[in-house]
Amino acid sequence: MLASSIFTVRHVHANVPLEESIVMRLRGVSLFHLPAKNIYAYVRAIHPEYKEIHITKEFPSAVRIDVKTRKPFAQLTSQGFCLIDKEGVITSDPSSQPFQNIIILEVADYHFRLRRGMRLKDTRLSAAIFLYDELNRHKLFKKFSVATINTTQPQSLYFMMGDTKVIIGKDEFSRKLYILENLLKEQLKNDLSLVEYIDLRYKKAYVGYRR
Repeated sequence: MLASSIFTVRHVHANVPLEESIVMRLRGVSLFHLPAKNIYAYVRAIHPEYKEIHITKEFPSAVRIDVKTRKPFAQLTSQGFCLIDKEGVITSDPSSQPFQNIIILEVADYHFRLRRGMRLKDTRLSAAIFLYDELNRHKLFKKFSVATINTTQPQSLYFMMGDTKVIIGKDEFSRKLYILENLLKEQLKNDLSLVEYIDLRYKKAYVGYRR
């Protein structure tokens, strides 16, 4: 009974597109002898960026693979461009061209090649993620085009709002962004066309105008 062809895998279901090599490893295998750990390891090897992988037998003749993917929020630039999530996990292969409409994090020139599934532990990256969240909380993404966050030198950490460089430093992001919001509203009237830089590292904001 256990060897009956009724219980061999004919169908493979998944919540994401699967490589044919994964499907081929499953088809024709008895559900009673399904090497779930080996299949898990194989899927993980192909997709190290997946957060979770679940393999379920669906009798009489199917297997279901459900994965939890990671949601990239930005792209990291270092020997190319890689998508990254808020846990510091690289979710894409390096690209020679930037991804469209997603903020760029300039953290460091890493001396190793970034790979899908790699988890980066870097205080500068953590600072970039924290600043991103604060910019989002202050709704500056909706009001201005914030294209880049640069944390290569934490003391002079900055982000670009259009062509204007906003130097915010390494701490007190929320307080400084409130100062920026007031400056933009009261003094600059939300017009940055003549502003080259804004420095928020001191008790008051300093504005440098284009010549």
